[in-house]
Amino acid sequence: MFDLGVTLLHSGTMFATLADLGEAVAVLESVKNRPDSSVDRAAVLSALGNARLDRFLRVTKRDRAELDAALEEHREAVSALQPGEPNALIYLSDFGATLLRIYEQTGDCRSLDASVEAQRRAAEQTPLRHVRKAERLNNLVSALLALHENTGDPGTLDEAISTSRAAVAAADPAHVYRASC
Repeated sequence: MFDLGVTLLHSGTMFATLADLGEAVAVLESVKNRPDSSVDRAAVLSALGNARLDRFLRVTKRDRAELDAALEEHREAVSALQPGEPNALIYLSDFGATLLRIYEQTGDCRSLDASVEAQRRAAEQTPLRHVRKAERLNNLVSALLALHENTGDPGTLDEAISTSRAAVAAADPAHVYRASC
């Protein structure tokens, strides 16, 4: 069922299929609530948080409960991580992205600060030659730019620029993602 939920999430996200997003939330909720689930709990929670966030951004923008639920799923995913979890940095980065969206929607500065911290941790803990290093650095840049816009602190802008340069350097020259750095 987990794979079905993730597939529906991808369909809903890529093709703006709102029914698929709704079904993804329902399927992933079902997996989350199964006591006998063999699926990694952090993976389920992170996917459910992503589905709720995407549904909020595409459908229910006025439903703060959906946004709060997305944050809670991601917070639980990070809390549920086991030592040595291979996907821990994905879940941490997703958590940071959700916090940034909450700041953008609500103006809650604590969410922005927490987003910067989560994205910084994900970027710093990603090995230099990892395929997602540039992506994680760019996620940090997004949070830093929002923080700079909020505070006007020139040091934050300097950090965003140097982090963006590091993202370009970390991206494989042949990789499609390099152009977005």
